[in-house]
Amino acid sequence: EGTGDGFISFDFDYRCTYINEIAIHMLNGKEKSDFIGKYFLDTIPGMKESLEDMNLQRKINDRIQTSFDLYMPKRGRWLEIRTCYHNTGFAFIYRDITERRQRTEELRKSEERFSKSFHSSPIAQMITRADNRIFTDVNDRFLKLFGYNREEVIGEASVNFSPAVNIKINTVEKKIKLPLRKLDLTSNNEATVYTKNGTPVDILFSSENIMLNKNEHVLTTIVDISEKKKAEKELQRANEELESRVEDRTIELLQALEYEKELNEMKSRFVTMASHEFRTPLSTILSSIELIERYAKPENEDKRTKHIKRIKSSISNLVDILNDFLSLEKLEQNKIEILKNEFNLRVFSSDIADEMKDILKEGQKIIYTHKGEEIIIQDKRILKNIYLNLLSNAIKYSSENKNIQLQTEIIQNRIFIRIIDQGIGIPAEEQSKIFTKLFRANNASNIQGTGLGLSIVKRYVELLEGTIVFASQIDEGSTFTVQIDC
Repeated sequence: EGTGDGFISFDFDYRCTYINEIAIHMLNGKEKSDFIGKYFLDTIPGMKESLEDMNLQRKINDRIQTSFDLYMPKRGRWLEIRTCYHNTGFAFIYRDITERRQRTEELRKSEERFSKSFHSSPIAQMITRADNRIFTDVNDRFLKLFGYNREEVIGEASVNFSPAVNIKINTVEKKIKLPLRKLDLTSNNEATVYTKNGTPVDILFSSENIMLNKNEHVLTTIVDISEKKKAEKELQRANEELESRVEDRTIELLQALEYEKELNEMKSRFVTMASHEFRTPLSTILSSIELIERYAKPENEDKRTKHIKRIKSSISNLVDILNDFLSLEKLEQNKIEILKNEFNLRVFSSDIADEMKDILKEGQKIIYTHKGEEIIIQDKRILKNIYLNLLSNAIKYSSENKNIQLQTEIIQNRIFIRIIDQGIGIPAEEQSKIFTKLFRANNASNIQGTGLGLSIVKRYVELLEGTIVFASQIDEGSTFTVQIDC
């Protein structure tokens, strides 16, 4: 009577000899007399045929321990019945397992729903045992994503596969080498893994512990984020390109601002220089004309000749200034066309030296020498402008009675033109600016000039794909060397 289970005892004639109160209640009885003396199969209402089908009497005759579940429809309960034996017969022990059966049924249904959801999921999923990391199930999306068939996966250790569990990222690698049931499983880990054929796949995966068939497992969900990663890389590349373009544009704007600043400074210097350079020769011409009018008598011929030379010299200076402006405008607008012809360099250079005699100062001479071949193919107009600018500078910045050397040489289809003067020279600290437009050295402020000549020469030389270099020392003169192809 004291046990929590139902208990009913029978003799070897299969007649009930004893039943406790719990068994009476379980078997829908009212009192013990409802069961005492009854045949053992009749003690369970409505179950005689079912129990006979189990060969229960034969098992009892053979004293075989028996256990079975039995449903009681009137009470809507499940009973677990076990047999045991004693000296005078045998007994049934009844235990109500309705709740346990309900939990089992619910678990079965839950696992069935989980299985359907697992296999129909559009997201790749895998299940491994927590203790040994053996694959117990994978869904179709997993197989499609990684290129395996089910036979290649189920029963294999997940650490032998590239997907999911055997991933080496950050600290996850160390955790995965431990038994999975001890893992502090985290969500939303990113990694690059490989399919069966070696194709890389970017994934986002999460793992969690689950119970299946009373065993601990790990469910891993895998999302293919390859397209997302590709888009992120494209976006990153586009951002980098945009940043680069913004940076380039910023540099261009800064350069434009700097250029505009320089241009404004150049305009200011140009106005000052032009007003001075034009005023001086015009004033000289005007004053010389007035004096010539006074020297009308024959005995004043020498004085008239002197002032006529001054007028010619001033007009020449004006022509030089205008030529510089015109040349600069054409160069800035890329309007100069290169026209190459064959000619004799020695004769060409000698003729230019003769043309320059009219602007030589008192006692100055141009000494011309040539070495090597004489016939070249080059643009005579551009070459003449280079000569005239360099020679006029040599004359202008050299004092009277100083010689100017013009040397030409042809070596291996390369023309070398050197103009050597004994003039005022260029200060060392200003030599880096000598080819800048409108720049004039400090020691040249009292000598007429626009500051355009050398910048024009450099542009002409570059048009002919040549180079120009110089060497200079204060009060010792300068040497300019031009190199161009024949």
